[in-house]
Amino acid sequence: MKLIQFLLIVALVQLSTKALSQVTLNEKNTPVTQVMAAIEKQTGYLFIYIEAKVKLGNVSVMLNNAPLSEALDQCFKDLPVTFSIIEKTIVLKPKKEETVVIDTAKIQQTFSITGKVTDEKGGPIPGAFVFLTDSKKTTATNSGGFFSLSQVQPGNYELVAKMIGFDPYTQNITIQKQSVNIAVKLFESSTGLNEVTIKTEIDPNRPRYLKLFIKNFIGETANASGCKILNPEVIHLHYNKPKETLEASSNDFIKIENLSLGYRVSYLLKHFEFDTKNQFFAYEGKPYFEELKGSVLQQKKWVRARKIAYEGSIRHFFKALFNHSAEAEGFLVYRVPVNPPKSSVDSLPEHPVTAVSLFIKPHDKLQHELMNIQPMNNDSLFSVIDQNFKLLKLTPANESPLSPTKLYVVYTREQEPGSFYNSDEHIDLPITSPTKKSQVSLLNPIKNGIKLDKNGSLSPQNNIMFDGYWTWERVADLMPFDYNSIKTKTKEEQDSSLDEIILTSH
Repeated sequence: MKLIQFLLIVALVQLSTKALSQVTLNEKNTPVTQVMAAIEKQTGYLFIYIEAKVKLGNVSVMLNNAPLSEALDQCFKDLPVTFSIIEKTIVLKPKKEETVVIDTAKIQQTFSITGKVTDEKGGPIPGAFVFLTDSKKTTATNSGGFFSLSQVQPGNYELVAKMIGFDPYTQNITIQKQSVNIAVKLFESSTGLNEVTIKTEIDPNRPRYLKLFIKNFIGETANASGCKILNPEVIHLHYNKPKETLEASSNDFIKIENLSLGYRVSYLLKHFEFDTKNQFFAYEGKPYFEELKGSVLQQKKWVRARKIAYEGSIRHFFKALFNHSAEAEGFLVYRVPVNPPKSSVDSLPEHPVTAVSLFIKPHDKLQHELMNIQPMNNDSLFSVIDQNFKLLKLTPANESPLSPTKLYVVYTREQEPGSFYNSDEHIDLPITSPTKKSQVSLLNPIKNGIKLDKNGSLSPQNNIMFDGYWTWERVADLMPFDYNSIKTKTKEEQDSSLDEIILTSH
């Protein structure tokens, strides 16, 4: 008897649940929110969703004692909404969209760089390493000495070929409307014996020199703390006592593991010099990049860190300049006179006048003129060659040597860290700027005629010198030129976690 009563109770509960899940609707062009309220009333289920992300419109639906799932299908079939039922809750989300990554190779025609690497006698060199500087594009020659780098967009590139026992080969290449084939000839290196001689002489000061080198080569930014040189033994260090400079070079790649950005950087250091007296440094080399493998959590951290490292960088500025979007992306450019214009002095009265406000000292007049300097029209900094190249005009054609100017680039979306702001490398913008807490850098063009491509690459590369914040960011903040920060995430990636869902009750 008790068993029959138990079965009867279970049956009644099932019937009751089933009855609550039946939906009857007769709606025509009715706001979905009203239909959802009717469903909640009939079933006891509750809708939750993020109002800002779920787009709800009007629907027409006619149902008679339909199951809940069928009712939901009918309600949302023509709307960009998906639903899931969790216990007594109906969670609404935007429909998933496929991840859209901007694939410039499909949008724009790409080309190849091919060639053959030989020795002085014309014999093929298999296994030679070939790469494009500042990129992730690398390859090696086959048994016949041939190589190929594909999917190369129009632009300015520096190709490097390296083989043990030979001097590195470097060639500037411009890809315009067709693929390029080149002949690479490597010459045997004469430094092998010298290396052996150097290694037999142990310099007791090497640890101190190496520490000084790492500080100025890797840098002191937040990303520097995650960098480690894996093979410091390949770095040749020499202290030049008469010049009071630390000099460094390497015949092999310096391997740098950057756990801050998730790259392994291989840097072929051609020259490094640090003036210990004046605290001036300069270095030149050829790096390439490899992606590090990491957990999902590490990958997410690297994505965020790379975005931060890229934004405000030299490459970001020149890419934005090419795309006519520098100001929209946070850059302001000012052309500031180095010396007061002649009129600043000549226009002053010969004798003081009664009205004090009319008398302006030369320095005050210059300050007054500087206060009125406005950001430049960035399009005046270049002329268009074609859709792939622009010609920079960083020095005005009519600029007089007696009245030189300086070109300041201000990135307004980030502040300078205190460790840099309080250092001797910080420079002030000598004008009244509405954005006081910004990153200030200085462009010092050696000459005009520098070609700019859409990767933000310059040719020739050595015709511009930089000062200010951009000199603070060194190898620890290096990014490959083929880094692309613009990606369209899926709607699912943009959705917040359940604890961020706004409960909406009708």
